[in-house]
Amino acid sequence: MNIEHHINELFRLLRSRPAMLMKGETHSYLNYVVFFEGFFLGQKLFNGMDMERKISVWYQDKVEFKAPNMYWFDQFETINKNESEKEKIVRLITCLESFFNDHYKYEEAD
Repeated sequence: MNIEHHINELFRLLRSRPAMLMKGETHSYLNYVVFFEGFFLGQKLFNGMDMERKISVWYQDKVEFKAPNMYWFDQFETINKNESEKEKIVRLITCLESFFNDHYKYEEAD
């Protein structure tokens, strides 16, 4: 299986069975942020990849609000501050899924 398949499976589980992947309240936007912060830290420690920075650069091309030195999750929160917890979770998962699909398709093309 390729990495794209594993990434898609991760997001499928986050949508359908989040309690399999995270402890605590699965209806809390903050818990998803903590989950992904841990995921990004793991990537940085074990693969040397600064995922938060890569996502930030990618996200800058997708939104009108530009803040290149702002922590990505803070930028996402600022843009989506008026959304409900549920909607922020859906948007967060959709945004990150798009990033990973774009990133790994781009990496395979190189």
